[in-house]
Amino acid sequence: MDNSVYLAQLLGPILVLLGFAYALRINTFEDLIKDFGKSKGMIHVSVMLMMLGGMALVLAHNVWEWGWPLVITILGWSVLLKGLLYAFAPDLMIKWATSIMKYKGILVFAVLLWVVFGLCLTYYGYFA
Repeated sequence: MDNSVYLAQLLGPILVLLGFAYALRINTFEDLIKDFGKSKGMIHVSVMLMMLGGMALVLAHNVWEWGWPLVITILGWSVLLKGLLYAFAPDLMIKWATSIMKYKGILVFAVLLWVVFGLCLTYYGYFA
């Protein structure tokens, strides 16, 4: 099985399910983000997981060709970059996340974007 297909099968359903769960419970998702910034331990664990997951995706799938597999590559680099930013500038990232929380529409858009990307990856992973 091709790496792109495998990763699409892995990531697609997760993004869809999390996106729908957070969209349906947007207030809980907001509370989760607010609480995240208050816990240095949670930030540290999240940084380790983002770095691990991002690096794993980058190493397994660094494909810069136009098409649906590019979504996986961009996702991997985005997660890795986010982990680096949280590692080196956690206060700045928390401030940025908190400022976004003022606009519920941005949060809703973000989780719906997860659903769209997840549906695309699920389609290409299982049905295309």
